[in-house]
Amino acid sequence: MGLTIHYGLQMSGNDPALALKQVERLRRRALALPFEAVGEIKHRVGAECLAEHDRLHRFAIRGTDELAARVEEIIGFSVEPGEGCESAEFGLRRLGGVYDWQAYCKTAYATGGGLNFLRCHLAVIAMLDHAQELGLLRWVDDEGGYWERRDWVDLLLRHRGGEMTPANLLAVSDQLYEWFGPVREKAAFVMQEE
Repeated sequence: MGLTIHYGLQMSGNDPALALKQVERLRRRALALPFEAVGEIKHRVGAECLAEHDRLHRFAIRGTDELAARVEEIIGFSVEPGEGCESAEFGLRRLGGVYDWQAYCKTAYATGGGLNFLRCHLAVIAMLDHAQELGLLRWVDDEGGYWERRDWVDLLLRHRGGEMTPANLLAVSDQLYEWFGPVREKAAFVMQEE
């Protein structure tokens, strides 16, 4: 299973100051989450949009060369969710007077066990929750199903193939609470002592 989170952001209006403020708000949220690293905001305008070639740049100008040449502004930053996980990029690009963004993060690559995978996946989802609160979220496609169901036990079992015991799940639940606060659990999951 891919366990990739695909997402799109969009801002109504064409106000560059508001776009920058919204990306700054996203970055502040990222700094409060258990990401391994949060990059600085990169802000490029006009010809600068075509100058650099990094992952952030690839998301901002993806599409045809003709489309890429019309990108007017890029405001964004990268996060490193955790060991082995792909980076995730958040931001806005202005194209034809509209601010939007499309990106993905493959969390399945997270190494170091199920807890690191959950930290990576849930932190990216927490960013998308915040984008939704800001009115920026356009769509999400979470191949792990967590976005729709908010069932971290099911997500972990998809990643780990059912190798968890109730005691392990209790420890994971405690750690998730420390990182994210209350996280809704699978309704059918009953914690038991072994």
